[in-house]
Amino acid sequence: MLIYTWLTVLFLSCLNHVWAGSNINIVNSNITIRAALYEIEKQTGYSVGFDETDLNVNKKLSLVVRDLSLEDALNQILKDEKCTYSIKDKHIIITKNKENSENNLQQDIIIQGKIVNDIGEALFGVSIVVEGTTNGTMTDVNEAFTIHVKDEKSVLAISYVGYNSQRITVGKNTYIQVSLKEDNKLLEEIVVIGYNRVRKKDLTTAVAVVSTGDINERPIISAAQALQGRAAGVQVVQPSRQPGSDLSIRIRGATSIQASNEPLYVVDGLPTTTISNLSANDIESMQVLKDASSAAIYGARAANGVVLITTKRGKAGVHTVSFSAYVVLAFQLPEW
Repeated sequence: MLIYTWLTVLFLSCLNHVWAGSNINIVNSNITIRAALYEIEKQTGYSVGFDETDLNVNKKLSLVVRDLSLEDALNQILKDEKCTYSIKDKHIIITKNKENSENNLQQDIIIQGKIVNDIGEALFGVSIVVEGTTNGTMTDVNEAFTIHVKDEKSVLAISYVGYNSQRITVGKNTYIQVSLKEDNKLLEEIVVIGYNRVRKKDLTTAVAVVSTGDINERPIISAAQALQGRAAGVQVVQPSRQPGSDLSIRIRGATSIQASNEPLYVVDGLPTTTISNLSANDIESMQVLKDASSAAIYGARAANGVVLITTKRGKAGVHTVSFSAYVVLAFQLPEW
């Protein structure tokens, strides 16, 4: 009987010790939610799991938790957060409150619409993005779109290649039909194709264009450098390390093993084999013909492509004087 009483007292003592150890004590006037949850892990031995997109773990709290149970401590830490938790098998799982998530979805406005051009034809693949977010969509095969926005003040940015972009405020509209106008400035640009000048919207051949603005953006000393990094499918390299050596231009790679791979240069209508003697400051524009249309104009000489160069020339009634220069500074390092 004495042994049984002693074991009972020992068991109750251990049980009281466990209960006392499960109480949470956190007193800190400037502690983050992450640090508070870490304290719970240390004091209870439970592991805490959460998604940082659901819980602002860097939010700072002023906690006074004294001898509270695990549930009461968690309730105090998460009281201002839209989260709930579950405890199972020494694990605490914190998740976003489902009711709040459903309410947020219900508050979203569903916008449907259609994008057409200026003559009423529907456009496929138009980009629609909610400004200030990564939320976006495109018109489908039926030339229609559906997108979720937060409120009536949301702005839709609509863009399509070859057309002027538009910004539409949602307002109270749930269905929007937008008419995009063609970008006339882009389509009316004039491109030289060897024997004629055409508008860019009527051009179907592979032509790369380098304008005066592109040339003036960087300091270049040779005409070949104007094409470097400015035309797709055109490689400009310096085969020799000797200073001042000519650059090598390759249009869509090398086409011959023994013959020359240099393109044909046509300067103001005159064919030539080199442009090393041409100043970059004298160039008005450069066009690169890269497909079979060049062979139809210039024959076998155009097998490696054609570079058409138009130089600057005077215009009637316009007086212009320009000056440009480069300065090279040289200095000698002191001898040690």
